[in-house]
Amino acid sequence: MSKKSLISSCFVVALLFSNAAFASSFPDVSIDHENYQSIEYIKGKGFVNGYSDLTFRPDNKITRAEAVKIIVSAVSLPTTDDSLVL
Repeated sequence: MSKKSLISSCFVVALLFSNAAFASSFPDVSIDHENYQSIEYIKGKGFVNGYSDLTFRPDNKITRAEAVKIIVSAVSLPTTDDSLVL
């Protein structure tokens, strides 16, 4: 195998693996996770952003605060300082 063929092969392999690494919005949600499509949908709609470490933690229980944030985002409730949030 020539040096040029080896470099080309390595480049193709690197491209294949780089696409797999960025297939999900969150590194801890694999494309074969049972809720992958739903997670990607709500991420795409802007209802969730994940945690500050860029993970989603799909197997954790959701907190009340997280549930409220998702609901407020989903129904487009105003979130100004003077709005009443119960």
